[in-house]
Amino acid sequence: MDGCKENRMQSTSENSMISLETDDEIDYNHDIDPNIESDLLEQQIPVQNHSKYPDQDSLDDIWLLPSGNPIDEVIRRPENLHKSHPSCLGIIRIGSKIRKSEWIEQKDWNYLQTSIEYPNYKLTSNVENLVKELLETNSLMQCVCKAKFKNEIDKEMEFVTDVFLWFTKNVFNPASAFHSKNKNEALLGSLMIHPMLQYLTNTTDRVIYVPGEIYLKASANQRLLRCNLKPDDDKPLGMKVDGSFHSPDEESLEIGMVELSGGYLTSDLPRYLKDHVKGYWGCRDLLNDIVRKYNRGDYKIFRRLRSWFFHIHGLEVQIWGMDLPVSKSYRMFLIGAFRLPISWEDHHELVNALRILRNLRRGLDDTLKILEELKKSHRRNSVLHSHSSILKSHIGDAKSSPKKLAGKNSRFINPLMYHDYNDSDYDDSPSGCFH
Repeated sequence: MDGCKENRMQSTSENSMISLETDDEIDYNHDIDPNIESDLLEQQIPVQNHSKYPDQDSLDDIWLLPSGNPIDEVIRRPENLHKSHPSCLGIIRIGSKIRKSEWIEQKDWNYLQTSIEYPNYKLTSNVENLVKELLETNSLMQCVCKAKFKNEIDKEMEFVTDVFLWFTKNVFNPASAFHSKNKNEALLGSLMIHPMLQYLTNTTDRVIYVPGEIYLKASANQRLLRCNLKPDDDKPLGMKVDGSFHSPDEESLEIGMVELSGGYLTSDLPRYLKDHVKGYWGCRDLLNDIVRKYNRGDYKIFRRLRSWFFHIHGLEVQIWGMDLPVSKSYRMFLIGAFRLPISWEDHHELVNALRILRNLRRGLDDTLKILEELKKSHRRNSVLHSHSSILKSHIGDAKSSPKKLAGKNSRFINPLMYHDYNDSDYDDSPSGCFH
């Protein structure tokens, strides 16, 4: 195939460079580690007096931080970063559980941490009361059924009771496959993650969840741009993911993605890192592809739009969002992390999970609303032949796709920092490229 044929180059260095096929092979090193530390899980972001960014008066093309440096310069330093590092893609990761990159000044970091308007909604009083009962009950099924069927319930209570009933019947049940020797990814997806996310989207404003191994259309469209293919070349498939969130209209635009990095109770850290890189590449592609579709929309609307990434490794879940608050600078933020339980003794862990999942639900709903606003502005500007709003000038340049991982040392990346690893932990060969 012309255009993006693989052209392998031999190198003995840890960061050997390999040219790309259209399936976005990936390379990474320790610099790509999101550095989520377990001892920071409960740490709060320092309170700052800065306003959220952007606001109505924010400029489109420049965002000055407290140091006086523009955001794009802060993101992209230093020059010797690995080519698949998010900073090289114009992406900065923030959140209370993310360690600061060493080149970012503390005052800039504190400001960035408080610049994002996180979806942070409390559970209703009825749900809070149910949660208190659940934490003390010896009969989860009886308690949930009583709450679900005694009165008319709202969407939030519906989601909470559906999830608790599902876990009671299919996860906590001693006869469940979760308590067998099978600990594969298919089991994790079919009996836990996909049902839970389906219950979640059932209570949204028509967000569609598509489970299973699928190809992202947005990724395929962006690969066409990155590979600069000729008309007679084979067209690339999109990035393969384990699920995606869609808008309910005819376009069925993708607004989020899901990755399962192996089965539950597994610790394939290289695969986790690979899928994390897929996550920020994928979220970036989702935003860029919406620009491709609605290029004449107003940027003041688009900069409020967010894409989403649900990522589970073992039983540890991270939920990320991404937006484009200023031209060519993407902001990826961790809205929450939690652990899913598989035994009755740990059912209290579902409480924290449900709070964070509710924030994801509200985030997905907000994305749909802003997407509708963007469509209207696109249609209006198209009819008026307005050239004042050309969104593609605001997104990052089409870059080469990520590189294939190389070198055994690339496996010594433990972003969760739970314990130290040594060579004996990784006797098998490194994980291969993703599709």
